[in-house]
Amino acid sequence: MTDQPQPGDTIEPEPTAEPQPSYIRNTALLEQVANNIEGVTPEQVAAVLAAYWAIHEGDPVGTIRRDEATGAVGIRVEDNGMHLWRVSTPLGEQYNDLQPKLAWPIIHEPSG
Repeated sequence: MTDQPQPGDTIEPEPTAEPQPSYIRNTALLEQVANNIEGVTPEQVAAVLAAYWAIHEGDPVGTIRRDEATGAVGIRVEDNGMHLWRVSTPLGEQYNDLQPKLAWPIIHEPSG
């Protein structure tokens, strides 16, 4: 018996908050992609696809959240195809956060 995935098996990527498309777990697809890239395993392909899917999870673009303790404000934006938070603090610091959701109260939700 081997621990290696066999044709027809599924490879489970890291769990996320949202359901992911079935192709991320399709062993035949993952092996085909891996076979076309030298030194890449099906597990690595699954991890990349899961990461790609994960950047579109979370709050919709346009959501605004505020950290009541620090006064920081995060706005959900799309930048180069990725959904991320642009966070500004009262001291003028700005940074990007790739978490799907910030644990701060929502102060604006986009409509539609």
